[in-house]
Amino acid sequence: MSFFFTLYTPRRLKVLLALFLTTVLYACKTPNITKKDNHQCTDARFYFKSTFEGNIQITPPTTGKNGKWGQHIIGTDAKTGAKWPYDLPGNNDKSMFIYLISEKEDPSTVVETSIVTTKGYDGRKTQTLYQEVKKGVKNQDAKLARNQLNLINDPESMFQDIRVSYKMKLQENLESVMPKNSWRQITEIRGVNNSYRIGLYINRRKTGGPLFWKIQGQQGPEWKKQRPDWIQTTLNETRKKNEIEIPLGEWFRIEFHLVSDKNGNGQFVCTINDKRLINQVGKVSTQKGFISWHIFKTYASLNALNAGAHYQWIDDVEIEVRNP
Repeated sequence: MSFFFTLYTPRRLKVLLALFLTTVLYACKTPNITKKDNHQCTDARFYFKSTFEGNIQITPPTTGKNGKWGQHIIGTDAKTGAKWPYDLPGNNDKSMFIYLISEKEDPSTVVETSIVTTKGYDGRKTQTLYQEVKKGVKNQDAKLARNQLNLINDPESMFQDIRVSYKMKLQENLESVMPKNSWRQITEIRGVNNSYRIGLYINRRKTGGPLFWKIQGQQGPEWKKQRPDWIQTTLNETRKKNEIEIPLGEWFRIEFHLVSDKNGNGQFVCTINDKRLINQVGKVSTQKGFISWHIFKTYASLNALNAGAHYQWIDDVEIEVRNP
């Protein structure tokens, strides 16, 4: 008993406590386990961050086996060391910009994807990803051209707990190129065999009025014949309130967090500048699960593209995948 009290004097207890706190703080500073928005330790097994600084490039467009144009993003981020596309989660060999443009079409007349220097979130010059769809063109399958970067869910556990966050700037004249009954999609998560999808949109009603955010969940494979489902119901409440503005011509932070189990239950959260647009708890998918996520997407209705080009800038990307 005397040995115990000799070993753990108050002074030595303070030293041990200091060492313990130092160890914890050091662990929290490790980049691959730190969640930037709350600075807390997590059990994340994967963490990707890119500012697009350094030798980041978009490769020349090529056509694949399906005869449709696409491009890759390559290079090492000078600030974070992230390597495009090799450090992306999932099957990064398939992570590329997809346009759904026929090989007979000159892609440069329809889309543009580039790394550009512009005024960033803090007002200083920064390198960013620029995406544009210049006009409405349909391919041989009657699908409208779009500009999207895919994350492929391979292994299948990747979308069981994933957070995607980035800064975004929409074009300043967006209202003028979105007539009545038009839409523009910002991101889309796809189910296996087109069984289900979640999309974030900016819409304008048939009667006109202001632009508004819309989050829609649809069961497939024939999207037009789906019945209203669990996320559609939550969307209606969000639409009526319409409390979260759509920043035009200025930077804002957009974040998504998807948790999904093998039965399609979980949680889907989307925030705009830390304001919650949706928090769906319960059903978020079908039992088939998700297969891909178009994390950056410029995709607009034909009447919107006929009104003018649609474009955006992306910066400060974070992708966190936690242990299932």
